[in-house]
Amino acid sequence: MDILTVYFFGSVSCAAFCSFILILKGAKAPLDIRLIGFALIIASVYAFMTIMLFEGVLLDYPWLFRLFYPLYFLIGPCIFFFVRHACLGKAITFKQDFIHLLPSVLAAINLIPFYLISLEEKRLFLEIIRVYPLLSIELGAGFLPIVYSNIIKGLLFLLYGLASLKILLFTSKVRFSVAKHPKSIPILRGAVTFLLIIALIFLWINVSQLFNSGTLELRQLSGSGLQIQFALHTFLLLTTFYFFFMPEGIFSLPESVFVNGNKQDADLLTPILVPSEPELSTAAVDHADPVPLSSEEKALLIRLIYGMEMEHWYKTKNFSAKDCAVLLGIEKHQLSGLFRKAIPKRFTDFVNGYRIDFVKFQIKEGKLKKFTLEALAQEAGFNSRTTFYNAFLKAEGVNPSRFVEQLQG
Repeated sequence: MDILTVYFFGSVSCAAFCSFILILKGAKAPLDIRLIGFALIIASVYAFMTIMLFEGVLLDYPWLFRLFYPLYFLIGPCIFFFVRHACLGKAITFKQDFIHLLPSVLAAINLIPFYLISLEEKRLFLEIIRVYPLLSIELGAGFLPIVYSNIIKGLLFLLYGLASLKILLFTSKVRFSVAKHPKSIPILRGAVTFLLIIALIFLWINVSQLFNSGTLELRQLSGSGLQIQFALHTFLLLTTFYFFFMPEGIFSLPESVFVNGNKQDADLLTPILVPSEPELSTAAVDHADPVPLSSEEKALLIRLIYGMEMEHWYKTKNFSAKDCAVLLGIEKHQLSGLFRKAIPKRFTDFVNGYRIDFVKFQIKEGKLKKFTLEALAQEAGFNSRTTFYNAFLKAEGVNPSRFVEQLQG
């Protein structure tokens, strides 16, 4: 075993150990927060199994070949849940989040034919792969070739990374936000960056393998391949150390942001947003007299704004306070209490504010050349022409037709 292989094994072992200790340090933290440690452990297992595969160690343990493969699909969801909980205070619920487990379950189902073959056949595959590493994308597959499964995995990582980035960018636009907390900024950015980098690595390696222009082999590779492996293991090790030596930044996120309300936090106003669409700003209401909110109410307020701004809840027809409470995972009376404290509007007016801003934005974008006002109102969530006109007149002081005339004249 040469010194480079020793480094590979040592770096992965160290990363896995640090990740495990990181999880133990956060034993009392919410599950979502500890998932960053689980993501790092799964990444370490993947790296470790890859080394064992190409070093021939798996020849003595053929039953381990592809055994943990379905778990690798959980890296993306783990980091996404970590970022979502830290930014929005939204915990995992099986009813709403079970879908994130489906890729892992489908990956396991896909490999059933491989799992059912004998150990002798698996050992034969391993011997061939050790001599011809590129065949690792063909041997040991299930219903779907491994290379395609790996590309799907890379695309999923990329989607989860972009979704996490979207949440992080959104919370940076809210006056009171976890993204404003000094300890959270490097932690959250680091998690999102880690996920995006491994997504790009997975895609690049497997797409290049598909066209026989790249390889994962550790033996018989000239400098470039070994340099890639060295860089990957060093990246994993440094990432793990980064999180390992900042546990207070990770495990204080829910407490420091959503629990310990200091004087500055108590001065929370209703959200002031920099909306994703230029005209979606008037729905966020200013409050003349700041009202202190509890830690739970602060988290709910951010989740409510995120749902309206980024997930467009207002586009749902007949969207009621009860529907909103269900999406937030609270009782209707809790939502009413939040509105009394933080949003001096009736729920219907609050939702219609977003709908009207959406219609105004579409009008200014020239959508009336292709659609009628009624069609735009329907898309915004209004269920009738009368309701739309009345709400628009109440909010803007003029009816929609007059608004269009003023805009064009």
